[in-house]
Amino acid sequence: MTFSVSGYAAAESVMLNWSPDGVNFVPIGAPFKTSNLGLGGTVATIPDAVSGAHTVKATATTTPVQTATYTVVASLLLSPASGKVGSAATATLRGYGANEVVSVTWAGTALTSLTTDPSGFGTAALKVPETVKGAYAVLGAGTSHSASATYTVAPSMSLSATSGKAGSSVTVTLNGYAANDGITLNWYKDTLTPVALATTPTPVVANSKGTATATVTIPDATNGAHNIEGKTSASSATAPFSVAYSMALTPATGASGSSVSVKLTGFKAYDAVSLNWYATATSFALATTATTNADGTVTATFNVPDGSADGLHKVDAVAGGYSRVNQNYTVTSVAGGPNCALSQAAGPGNTVVTVNCAGFAATEQVKVYWDSTAATALATFTAAAGAGSTTVTIPAAATQGAHALISKGQTSGSSTSDTYTVTARRSVRPGRRCQHVDLLGLPTQ
Repeated sequence: MTFSVSGYAAAESVMLNWSPDGVNFVPIGAPFKTSNLGLGGTVATIPDAVSGAHTVKATATTTPVQTATYTVVASLLLSPASGKVGSAATATLRGYGANEVVSVTWAGTALTSLTTDPSGFGTAALKVPETVKGAYAVLGAGTSHSASATYTVAPSMSLSATSGKAGSSVTVTLNGYAANDGITLNWYKDTLTPVALATTPTPVVANSKGTATATVTIPDATNGAHNIEGKTSASSATAPFSVAYSMALTPATGASGSSVSVKLTGFKAYDAVSLNWYATATSFALATTATTNADGTVTATFNVPDGSADGLHKVDAVAGGYSRVNQNYTVTSVAGGPNCALSQAAGPGNTVVTVNCAGFAATEQVKVYWDSTAATALATFTAAAGAGSTTVTIPAAATQGAHALISKGQTSGSSTSDTYTVTARRSVRPGRRCQHVDLLGLPTQ
């Protein structure tokens, strides 16, 4: 607030004082001196005070005290005054009555309430409710005073994940659009090139509160930041998604000499990539090379080196002199992965069955499950050279019919399933006593 004085002595020192209650005074602003013409002024902040008239007093070296009246009115300030659904804002109230109870509403709907302090000051934390885009009145209505301010809601977008690999699924939440807006979701390959994304559901339509959700699949794209856009004829919002380096091996288990397909995504455009095969934790050799396309994607193949030891081997993708991503490949003694044989494939519950397996990683623990790997294992054994055996007892309560005995390597993750058919247990029914004839032809009992 700017205060001015006139009619004072030349070069006279002046100080402004504020009365919160009409009796006591406190200084406001900094002292100032008048000009040679007795004019002067300063800028001072009005202290927090209750609504109504307050006295401002100017005291000077020689000029008598001068007074003026300043009237405080209720006010409400929002910070920030615009944003998205769900964002936070602070309502600052001044100039209300001392200890006045104030209800804060959003377009007529109650958000919160507060009680001001003795100087008529108070604050409230607000959360922007779910609503369509536009300007809304935020009202602070007290028992004796009220004030309002405008908050503007803009369209916004949030993602269930902000980074990940190409092919991953992401849920997009859209807020603050117009009611019943049809929204197109776009992926930006670069800053200028949008590509429409397939969505579930299709089409994407905002509800009566301007909200919609959809699931999209991240397309093949270069490494780093990209934007997802939710666009209508009148509105748009974006959210960033960072594409990570990724590698997929198909298959991920096999014998020496097996062919492996490697799909790389999330690399730079036209990246020269070296794929290295690790014979041990520290010793590696080049398996093959490949160059990515404009979307940072490429598929290459290589053969597992002959003589590779059973177990896990790292496949590492190097580009630009740095390891970017790696995956493990499990070498097994038997091509095509593990396999097991059962000592018998059918019988009643409580039958003891021997399970003989091969093709697992050397020295890994193998667990045998009944019908599901989510169940408790029936038995565990060590595949000393990728092979081993154990016995299991068929559950006594198993229902008749076909069931699966699943053998799964705990290091490689490889598994195989064999069918065991549970049959009815034989029983002897009481019957008539049999008559036997001895060699002399005489009946006996």
